Amino acid sequence: MFASLFMAHYFQRGFIHPFIMKYGQNDVPVGIWFGGLAPNILFHGLVADWLANAVFPRNHLQSPVVLLGLVLFFGGFIVNRVADWKQREWKRKQDEARLKVGPVNEGYTFPKGWLFDFIANPNYFGELVEWTGFLLITQAPASLTWDLFSAATFFARSAHNLAFYQKKFADSYPRHRKALIPFIY
Repeated sequence: MFASLFMAHYFQRGFIHPFIMKYGQNDVPVGIWFGGLAPNILFHGLVADWLANAVFPRNHLQSPVVLLGLVLFFGGFIVNRVADWKQREWKRKQDEARLKVGPVNEGYTFPKGWLFDFIANPNYFGELVEWTGFLLITQAPASLTWDLFSAATFFARSAHNLAFYQKKFADSYPRHRKALIPFIY
């Protein structure tokens, strides 16, 4: 079961997500690609080893911590998917507006609605919640390491994205909107 949760995330992220999302650049700099490759290989190997060799108690799935982990994993998975879908729709509308308005910067807006009203990066928030749930489910040291690595990445990226929106839109960008965690950060 644990492996199926893990594989569901990566099937969506590796095979579905790249085909439904449109990015500003078609090419990914090789440094970014390699920078993500090493931690992913390490994490996947460690989690696979843990899941293959760990011995869980019979009632592991009935533990309140594991049940909370399942709720967080599926909740984060859903938030991540919905955020990606809403971001894709927002980008599609941006492209349509650019065709009507003209130059690239004219008609550019920022995402609004749903969790975007509270945080700049609901997709990162969803994925962080998802990995925290996976940590609670598996209770694997590798999952803790990955959760901390993901948190470091998402906190930095979301702060950068929030600063971009605040600078680009100055007074029109909602001041109450946080970077990653609603009402907190």
